[in-house]
Amino acid sequence: MQLVRVSDEMKTQMNFDYILVVDTEGLHAPELAGRSTRRHDNELATFVVGIGNLTLINILGENLAEMQDILQIVVHAFMRMKKVRLNPSCVFVHQNISDVTAGEKNMEGRRRLQEKLDEMTKLAAEEEVCDEECFSDVIKFDVQNDVKYFAHLWEGNPPMAPPNPIYCENIQELKKTIIS
Repeated sequence: MQLVRVSDEMKTQMNFDYILVVDTEGLHAPELAGRSTRRHDNELATFVVGIGNLTLINILGENLAEMQDILQIVVHAFMRMKKVRLNPSCVFVHQNISDVTAGEKNMEGRRRLQEKLDEMTKLAAEEEVCDEECFSDVIKFDVQNDVKYFAHLWEGNPPMAPPNPIYCENIQELKKTIIS
């Protein structure tokens, strides 16, 4: 957890002084296998989603199968927020995408993410005894605007590779999304 001070310029624009960043990288962590339970992960995710206005879910690459458990945990958390009438938003960031401009490929990725979220919503709804059928029943979510694709950080092979300018543009776009 980190409290990030906002620049003076941003303070006047946004009307706040700090941003609280909470990293839940420990959710469903392989090194905690056996010690970490789904219930614990659900409670932690519910707490983090509950204290925030925006949940940013970082996905490395495009492999949603690896993210299935995390997605179900997140859907549980958003269902619980709906029950208590909190309306946080959610943005997915896919990192290390080889061609962020490949519109057709990214549309397919968005469609697969939407399907996976809807599938996880149905599973979570059974456990939470809710009647939601799709993720957009749980929170306001637009797969076209709330899913971002990021290029590789480096242009070439580290350690001598310069930062990728497209990655920098992706970061600026995400910043606009977060503060708007």
